[in-house]
Amino acid sequence: MSPVRTWKLDPASIDVAGDITLVVARRSGRKLHGYKVEFASGAGEAIREVCRETLERVRQRTARQYEASLRIDDQREYLAVPDTQLVQHESFRPKRQRPTSGSKEEEENPAVISVETDPQVRDLLRRASGLDRLPAEHLRRFAFSFYAAVVGSDPGRRTAFVRKKNPAKVLNRGGLVFSYGDRLTEVTDPLMLLDDRFDLVVAEDGLAVLDQDVFESLFRDVEVLAERYPVYAKAFETLQLDGSQVEILVERCRRDPRLGNRLRQIYESGHLAAGNVTVKQVMKEIDRLELPRDRLLRDGKLDFSGADASTILKLLNDDLFIGGLSKVPYEAGSKARRR
Repeated sequence: MSPVRTWKLDPASIDVAGDITLVVARRSGRKLHGYKVEFASGAGEAIREVCRETLERVRQRTARQYEASLRIDDQREYLAVPDTQLVQHESFRPKRQRPTSGSKEEEENPAVISVETDPQVRDLLRRASGLDRLPAEHLRRFAFSFYAAVVGSDPGRRTAFVRKKNPAKVLNRGGLVFSYGDRLTEVTDPLMLLDDRFDLVVAEDGLAVLDQDVFESLFRDVEVLAERYPVYAKAFETLQLDGSQVEILVERCRRDPRLGNRLRQIYESGHLAAGNVTVKQVMKEIDRLELPRDRLLRDGKLDFSGADASTILKLLNDDLFIGGLSKVPYEAGSKARRR
């Protein structure tokens, strides 16, 4: 398994006083559509203050480096995802210069093999200032997936603060909503309600994730990453799976996103793709964990067509173990390297 690249967000380096664009986005099938929302100066200052408070939350938390099977403590930590390791779906992925093997950067910051993502959110945020203006009538027509405040006067170095929530509130018939100044005034137009916090910060060189479920939902769209399952399954070539078993594995992952997520974790960790694990080692681990060979194997090879495909993936992802003191078999829900 490859070492983890060290990265963390520097809140002091982000200036939220520059240009600001408010973006809303919606999904239509697998495509993401974004719009910018114009606002008065007072609203802009209120949004900037939420950005500042979000950076303060990041500053107060401990950065946990991205690992494929890690779940953060979202009260005390944030997930640090370095941009240089984001590997995007092949059909969308832009060409990116990466350090050559043995380079000084690679030696100083050894990296995980990949962080698989759907690039559409990142691409939309980069184009924030050039997006079309949101027509007011669209507030009634669409449900939005998220909104974001994109700040910074340098277009190439802007930072996005993202909240996964639909900000548009359409007033239904049957209720009366009024604004109150000197007198009550009925409100009939749709409202935009923004929260007092953001879920993640998308900086130039990485993502600071305060809510891991939001990261998974926005950057790991299941339908998009499902096209990568055949690529992930190639990691199993070192275990001598035949083509039919690979096809069965891919199809089961497409039907069950939980299996697909585990398959992605195995691919990202890189320990199978590196060719360091043999069938003989897997057999030995099956016996050590006292797992039933007849339910996991057929003709001496892993069998993903049976009822225990999930167990096989957990085994290959090092998610099964026996307590050293209790001798009780356990299943890991989250894994982090020992510090």
